[in-house]
Amino acid sequence: MILGYALLLLLITVIPIMLGLPWIAKDMEMDRVSGLVYSYAFGSFFMWAVFGVVFFWGAVFNLTLTVCVWVYSILLLISIAFVIVVVKKTGIDVLGSVKDHKWNKLEIIYGLVFLALLSYQIYYAVSYSRTYMADDGYVAFSSAALADNHLNMTNIYTGAYTIHDASWLQRVIQSFNYYPAYLSYVSGINAAIIAHTVIYVYVVLAAYAVFDVIANQLFKERENRLIFLSLIATLFIWGYHSHYSLTFRLLGPNDSGKAVLAVTLAPFMLVMIYRMIKNGYKRDIGVQMFILSITACCLTLGGIYTFASFLVGTVIFYRIINKSYKGLLYLLWGGTVPLLFTVFYLTYRYLLI
Repeated sequence: MILGYALLLLLITVIPIMLGLPWIAKDMEMDRVSGLVYSYAFGSFFMWAVFGVVFFWGAVFNLTLTVCVWVYSILLLISIAFVIVVVKKTGIDVLGSVKDHKWNKLEIIYGLVFLALLSYQIYYAVSYSRTYMADDGYVAFSSAALADNHLNMTNIYTGAYTIHDASWLQRVIQSFNYYPAYLSYVSGINAAIIAHTVIYVYVVLAAYAVFDVIANQLFKERENRLIFLSLIATLFIWGYHSHYSLTFRLLGPNDSGKAVLAVTLAPFMLVMIYRMIKNGYKRDIGVQMFILSITACCLTLGGIYTFASFLVGTVIFYRIINKSYKGLLYLLWGGTVPLLFTVFYLTYRYLLI
C-alpha cells in the first residue's frame, strides 16, 4: 500500500514535470519556478493525451485492461527516458528562457498566503469525499473495467454484456473515464478512492499551474502574480453559487473529463491563443496544439467542439491581426484530431449502431 501511494505521488507530481520539460515555451519569459510550473501543466496534458490514445484504441479493439495498462506504462517510461536523454545533452538549457530568481520579502508573504489557500483546498479534497449523482457514469466505468478486465464488456447500469452500442461509443471517446482504473491498477487502491481523493488533488494542482502560467503572461512582477493567484483561489473558495459555476468543476466532483476540460485545458488555451497570435506560425506551437487537441477530445465529447471553437476563432483573429494565412496551418495541427473524432462518432452513431 505504501508503494502504491508513492507511485501515485510520482504520477501526479514528479512525472508530469519531467515530461513537460522539453515543452517549456521559449517565447515566454519565465523564471525557474514559472518554467517548472509550465512544464507541470503541459506535462499533465501530454500524459492525458497518451492515455487517451491508448485507451481509445484499447476500447475499439476490445483489449484487456491489463494490456492497456502495460502499453501506457511502457510509453510513459519511454517518454521519461527521452526527456532524460534531452536533459543530459542540453543541460539546464532545456529550460529555455527560465532564469534564476531571488524571492524578496513581499513575494514570500504573498507566496505563503497563496500556499495557505491552496493547502486548504487540497485538504478539503483529501478529507471530504464529495460524491455526486454522476458517479454511476464515471467511477463505474473504472470499477467495471477492473472487475472484468475489459473496457467495454458490460453495461455499467445493468451488468449485461454489451459492445458497440451507444453507451460504448460515449465511453470510447471519453477515454479519460478509465483514468481511475489505471491509477487503481498500478497502485492497488480502490478506484472510488482514487477518483474522490487522488484525482481531486491532481486536478486542483494542474488547474493552479495553468493559472500561474496565465499570471506569468499578465504580470511581469512575481508579487502581482501571487496576488492574482490568491484572488483566484479566494474566488473559487467562495464561488460555489451555482451547480454551473466553475467552482463546482474545480472544488466539486472534478474527476469527470468535462470538469478537467473546464478548469485546466480551456484556461490553458487562452495562453496558446496569445502565443499563436503573438509569434505567428511556429512548428513547436503547432505540435503542442496537436497534443492538446488529443487531450481535449479524450476528456469529453464536449472537448471536441470546444477545442475546435477555440481554434477556429484563433485562426480568424490571426488573419485579422497578422494579415497572414499561415494561421491556417494551426488548423491542420489542432483540427485534425477533432475532425477524426467527429467522423468516428457520427459514423458509428448513425450508420453502424
